[in-house]
Amino acid sequence: MDNGAQADLERQALDTYVKDQKVEDTVEEMMQALLEAKPANPTEWLLNKLEQDISNESEELSETDLHKLFSISRRITAEIIPQDTISMVISETLVLLNCDTVSLFVLDKKMDLLRLYASNLQTPIMVSPGQGIAGSVFNSRELVNIPDCYQDGNFDRSFDAKTGYFTKSLIAVPIVDYDGASAGVIQAINKQPHGSLQGQDSADKRAVGRNAIAFTRQDEKMVAHLCQHVAIAMRNADVYRE
Repeated sequence: MDNGAQADLERQALDTYVKDQKVEDTVEEMMQALLEAKPANPTEWLLNKLEQDISNESEELSETDLHKLFSISRRITAEIIPQDTISMVISETLVLLNCDTVSLFVLDKKMDLLRLYASNLQTPIMVSPGQGIAGSVFNSRELVNIPDCYQDGNFDRSFDAKTGYFTKSLIAVPIVDYDGASAGVIQAINKQPHGSLQGQDSADKRAVGRNAIAFTRQDEKMVAHLCQHVAIAMRNADVYRE
């Protein structure tokens, strides 16, 4: 077989592989995600995205995770005092995801603003729906999982610049009420390798950020399930308040 015929066979085999494995669709999806993120370093962003997708492939909730999720959900939905509900959601999510910071955004219907509660805030602050990543998630009602915020063109670095914090990985999940309306958002930042937060100097927040790893598909599923129960707890708290 001459070189030309061999090249034709190889080209045909490649074309068949591309068609059978839907390579063009995969590349198009990756390029669309890249254009939406507008990362400073596209190559590094793509490598991180591929690594995350591979690690998340076929990842299901284990029996241990389901038991943990059930226990947390039961405690949260049993609470009816508003402030206690908020504190429990934040503290339980910190443990569930093994992350450094958790924020809970709750819609204040009278003011049409989001009331932000966080594990690193003494008092809540008000933010506009649509403001920041969490505000965007509130409006779209679509989960966002960012493995490296500094490679995402939509990330606002001003908070880190003001506080010295280093935000790396972030996940934000909408809380949807029984009528399908957005009621709030749970946002978690800087997931840590298992056990690494124990003994960590809480003052060295940049080190926490540098050590952070991406939130997994498993984390997405757990928080999405949790948000369903948080919506119930928030509704119960509203009834109690009334």
